[in-house]
Amino acid sequence: MRAGFCDNCIEGRGRRGCGLQGSRGAHGHAPAAPPAGGAAQSPAAQKPARKRWLRALCIVLAVLLFLGLALFGMQVGVWAGNAAADRAAAAAMERAAAYADTDLSSVLSKEHLTDADYELIYRCTGLTRAGVDRCLAQGEEGKDRILQVQRSFCASYGVRHTQFGFFCVNDYLDRGIAVATAFLENGDILVTPSVRLSGLTMGHAGLVTDAEQGRVLQAIAYGWPSGIVSVREFTRRPAFMILSPRTDAETKKAVAAYAAEELVGIPYDITAGVLSDKNSCNSTQCAHIIWYAYAQFGLDIDGDGGLVVTPHDLAISPQLEVVQVYGFDLDELWQ
Repeated sequence: MRAGFCDNCIEGRGRRGCGLQGSRGAHGHAPAAPPAGGAAQSPAAQKPARKRWLRALCIVLAVLLFLGLALFGMQVGVWAGNAAADRAAAAAMERAAAYADTDLSSVLSKEHLTDADYELIYRCTGLTRAGVDRCLAQGEEGKDRILQVQRSFCASYGVRHTQFGFFCVNDYLDRGIAVATAFLENGDILVTPSVRLSGLTMGHAGLVTDAEQGRVLQAIAYGWPSGIVSVREFTRRPAFMILSPRTDAETKKAVAAYAAEELVGIPYDITAGVLSDKNSCNSTQCAHIIWYAYAQFGLDIDGDGGLVVTPHDLAISPQLEVVQVYGFDLDELWQ
């Protein structure tokens, strides 16, 4: 052995140092460093790392499975909603078909209608007393309109479902058919349950801004600011209602004019009234924009007075009078 070194060190056999006592050995030199790139781990050392990878993989797979099941559940809701809409439309058409052959000519020829006459016309057309009187005020043209509404009301149509966005669905009558309506007035409100998110009924609403041209203000969805569309956006639905605020015609006209001039181009926000002030209209949704328009003229048409205004809230509002019903149970309406 040379001075200061052992034979093992000289011969290169001491891969981990000379092995003598002490961290630097009896000869004062440190153990040899492991080879570049690190020494191979033992199987026992590899197990914790493998377990961590397996745990992470299981978490990722569980999250993906949860998301997949959630998305599938939403799509199942769409299919279930479509089936429910088909059943509701078929039931409404079956009820109406029972009055298809009822001759209303003799009733409409009367100078004064009785309560029983109004009830019969309602069952045959979906026109309430307010709707019938609105038509009869137009003379013979109005009587013809009532008969036209009866034909539309008692006919049978198919229903098609148009899916858009994330699991949202629009229901329309097949072949783009539009149902005949009573004469519209500026300021009238149309509501429909025929818009759904998965299996949840959201509904839609619009405000008549130009009755003569059949134009309606609506706020439909994110990416589409509020705008004026055809009334056919509502009358092509398998269910809708025409409502009229219980106020004078001049106020209705003023609200319609205000809405057409001031409430076009507003960004859509389904949370209007919750994450924003209900009494402002910096962003809006279909029922809120109508409520807001009437609120500027001192009328609160929200049926339940909550933060959020929905199409259903408008349908049940005591401040709104039903003019025409289509596709609903005539006794229950939109409950």
